[in-house]
Amino acid sequence: MRKQNGFTLIELMIVVAIVGILAAIAIPAYKDFQVRSKVSEVLAAMGACKTTVGEFYQSNNGWTTRSNNRIDVNVCQDVALTQQSAYLATMVVNDANGIITATTIDTGADMEGIITMRPASAAGIIVAAPDPIQTWICGDLADGTNLAARYRPGSCQG
Repeated sequence: MRKQNGFTLIELMIVVAIVGILAAIAIPAYKDFQVRSKVSEVLAAMGACKTTVGEFYQSNNGWTTRSNNRIDVNVCQDVALTQQSAYLATMVVNDANGIITATTIDTGADMEGIITMRPASAAGIIVAAPDPIQTWICGDLADGTNLAARYRPGSCQG
């Protein structure tokens, strides 16, 4: 009887097939993970703007529409620029309800999208004076978020 040295061709083919299947599963998951990390950077820039919006709401006792008393959108833009996020195209604040809207760029998603953050009361509804802002709802489709849920971090699923 001969002693076998090394692996047979069929054993090598089975190993190659298993590695191929694992790679086919891992590569798309890794791409989604990369996009999610880039979107997290956009959320960090938006988080800095939450302070400005919250201060405006508190100091004006609600959302006001008087022309001399509006949310300073330029401050939020400046905050976004100082965050040095390469993945943030634009950031806009709605004066009427404090919703922060950001547009992503170069994240690698199938389609670049819009993410929103909305100030809310404890019940999760849109906050109105005199109720304080108790939470921020991120990624709500009703507010205009269109970035696919698989690309949004867990903290921004709506």
